[in-house]
Amino acid sequence: PVAAMGFWLFFFEKKRRCGAIALFLGCAWFIVVTQALIPAFKEGRGPGGLGRYTYLGESIGEIIINMLLRPDAIIARLFSPGTLVYFLLLTAPIIWWLSLKYWMPLVGAMPVLTLNILSDIDAQRDLIHQYSVPILPFLLVWVIATVADGKCGLWYGIWRKWFKKNGGDFVRFKLPKLMVIWSVIGFLALAKYGYFWTIYLDTLDTLPAMREAVSLVRTKGGVLTTSEMAPHLSDRQLIKLTKDYDRPTDEDLMEYDYVLLNLRYPGWKSNQEFAASLAQQLTVHPEFQLVYRRDDIYLFVKSF
Repeated sequence: PVAAMGFWLFFFEKKRRCGAIALFLGCAWFIVVTQALIPAFKEGRGPGGLGRYTYLGESIGEIIINMLLRPDAIIARLFSPGTLVYFLLLTAPIIWWLSLKYWMPLVGAMPVLTLNILSDIDAQRDLIHQYSVPILPFLLVWVIATVADGKCGLWYGIWRKWFKKNGGDFVRFKLPKLMVIWSVIGFLALAKYGYFWTIYLDTLDTLPAMREAVSLVRTKGGVLTTSEMAPHLSDRQLIKLTKDYDRPTDEDLMEYDYVLLNLRYPGWKSNQEFAASLAQQLTVHPEFQLVYRRDDIYLFVKSF
């Protein structure tokens, strides 16, 4: 998005210096990260997200080439019902304040928008996950430009006529109220606010035990733990998540100094059966000791 923003600034906003800097740095950083940094930290493997575009190729180069040589595959995705729904989700909360006259800021969001549309993962085309967040600033700039004009956009063409007000009075007195009302409607219709008193609170009954167990991880040694507890222990070189499809052997476990489990809420990509089995495996492991157990929170520490 940085390079695309530079392209937008350079060619559409005529801000040559800022655009050139963003375009150059964005392209340079993309090359450094994808061709040097990621392979260096992943034993020569490329970015993990490439698996979502295997129908276009196995590497970044292949994907770019096939995007040019196989326009039929791209067009099929661009004009699919799923893409239409995705674009509707992105624009519905602000649809009244968008005008094609000021669409240009969307150029900066094109790389992210394209990646989301072409991905095999549906999660990249909903509003629950983080994938669409980089698009939001450019949508807001689009809205600002439309509203600043004062005489374009759906709100001007439809609502102004409905209220039979002149342009100045309508903008001054009605537009702010309508924006607030529509924003509330959009939030109630699209936001997952119910999560705040459901799945976001599921693990509260184990929270005190989780805190105590985390406090017992006193060194920077490697940790194997759940997705919920990993962020609290991330200040170390080695930390991995428990995954029910990747059961560690006794030898694999030796690379960790700590194994922290939540048998009641095993976390993302795990389940209770797998967590219980792993806890049993560690219980009989000669190199690990169970040093903490409360509310189905287990902390195993490797003997030094």
